[in-house]
Amino acid sequence: MSAGSAIPDDERFDDAGYDPQDDAAEPGTPLFEGDQGTLPPEARRVLTLLVRDAYVCALTSPADFEAVRTYQHELARSLNDLGLTLTISTRYEVAYAQQASLEHPGPLMLKRAQPLRRDATLLLVSIRARQHNEEANGEEDWFVSRDEMRALLESGPYAEERDGSRLEKALDSSIKQLEDAGYLRAMPSAPGTYRVMPILPAVFTLERARDLLAALTNGGER
Repeated sequence: MSAGSAIPDDERFDDAGYDPQDDAAEPGTPLFEGDQGTLPPEARRVLTLLVRDAYVCALTSPADFEAVRTYQHELARSLNDLGLTLTISTRYEVAYAQQASLEHPGPLMLKRAQPLRRDATLLLVSIRARQHNEEANGEEDWFVSRDEMRALLESGPYAEERDGSRLEKALDSSIKQLEDAGYLRAMPSAPGTYRVMPILPAVFTLERARDLLAALTNGGER
């Protein structure tokens, strides 16, 4: 992944000006009796991933990310039918679906974001700032250790509320939230070390990080 190279910013996929006839699409391979789907199996697979999971990433699933790039027009239309939008980050090589802003959401609310707790948000903001600095210095892979995250909680806002077992409990809970959200991934070869996934800088801008840090400093939910 060329995280440090000068590649265009993320793009919200837009079908404007696209003619479906350009793809000369043919019916997809039937996967079950009565199947009327038009997408090939690999496109159906990544459509499911985009709806069900946080993102598709070239770092962990290069074939899936390539399928997103190949079938981006068809995927965007299918996601739009579900009230979702497709964004492909060429810089960080990730693709993700987001809930569209709907005047009357109704049953189309498929992506319901689970807000992070205060301590997890503090770690997220700190890790994002560190990742930005490392990327600016040419680092293409980013890691953070459990010890470093513990130190961030020990020195961050509300540190007086975390001591002894409460600190470890807060740390365990925060790391799990960041893993579940797809921002961190444990490294089996290096216990206690986590890879910072490219979805973090793709969706979490520095401006947003600064705003969250200010909100945390001025008081926030636990």
